[in-house]
Amino acid sequence: MMSPNLEWHGDEIIEELKREAEQVTGRVSLQDLFTVDFMREHTKHGTLDDMVTASKLLNEDCSTEDLAAALESQEWNQFVAENSDFSSWQEMITAAGESRLEGLLEE
Repeated sequence: MMSPNLEWHGDEIIEELKREAEQVTGRVSLQDLFTVDFMREHTKHGTLDDMVTASKLLNEDCSTEDLAAALESQEWNQFVAENSDFSSWQEMITAAGESRLEGLLEE
């Protein structure tokens, strides 16, 4: 009995995934990570800026360092839990990253 001729094309798929992954590695701005669509779907706010403003954790003339510290605070985690589908800021970042990757792979 002859066995069917099966060909493995997994290496090609793996190489394509590696090329796609190279496009998404590196730095991504918070605005690019937290798209309007993502924010509207998962939070009570249309943009990350709107969400940060609503938290009242920062004033308008805050520095980048102030923003970074605020986003690492327990108060911000609590605000995220109360105003989004996520229990923490880290969970929200992870979901946004996964969403971005899925979108890039679909292109």
